[in-house]
Amino acid sequence: MSYREVFRAVAVTVVPRDNGFPTGAADIDMMAVLQDTVHAFGKRIILLRIFFHFIDVLPVVTLFRPRRFRNLCTEDRDAFLRRLGESRWGINRMIFLLIKAIMVMVFYSSPEAERQIGLKSGCAAGDR
Repeated sequence: MSYREVFRAVAVTVVPRDNGFPTGAADIDMMAVLQDTVHAFGKRIILLRIFFHFIDVLPVVTLFRPRRFRNLCTEDRDAFLRRLGESRWGINRMIFLLIKAIMVMVFYSSPEAERQIGLKSGCAAGDR
């Protein structure tokens, strides 16, 4: 089991194609951007790996289903994340916000996404 598989499943669910932009997580190598971003933090990548393994088993624990997150169908993944975000328990909402923040940060940090949706990167924006 690799955290990369879980990251990919979460990314495709959180940043789908044609959700306001023609580009989605499936069109971009978000794992490379994540690794570049996380390597700036040094050895703390282990915490990110643990977090994604936790997300993978969370449906088994909370829904009592014998399927991990990466093995759920797209609709079930979306419903699971929606339930996390709308939960009455604060910790579940915090987990959802952390997932969403990581995915959106990595997606919009990608040069491919910036180019395809018309954003200018930090250095290029100052050159106007």
